[in-house]
Amino acid sequence: MQSPLTLAIDIDQTLLAYPAFFTTLGAAFIQAGHRVYILTGNNHEQANKKLTLLAMKYPVKFYNLVIDTSQMNDEEWQMAKAGTEFALVAAKFKMRMAKQLKIDIIFDDQAMDLRMFGQTPVFEVR
Repeated sequence: MQSPLTLAIDIDQTLLAYPAFFTTLGAAFIQAGHRVYILTGNNHEQANKKLTLLAMKYPVKFYNLVIDTSQMNDEEWQMAKAGTEFALVAAKFKMRMAKQLKIDIIFDDQAMDLRMFGQTPVFEVR
């Protein structure tokens, strides 16, 4: 058997923009033995609130793990505090997590920002 893939899906402007598609995709990948992560620039509370509301309409298991800004490192927090545009801070954080967690594919609405910080393939959602 081939090794499982790991997908990551952003919340805002991605999962929430196309919830039927991404919940179906995530559930199918999990059923096939792959991993699906939610990778977001939201903080823990915001991410959980949005996913809880989404689960009311799409009550299917479509992800294994939520990765949010509670896992940002000191360098990323310093960038944010120094006034760096948060989209860039989030992109750097997401690509670091992609490398660390061996994520194979990311679905995100900020593909250009993410590509500046890593090599993981990013499918841009519009």
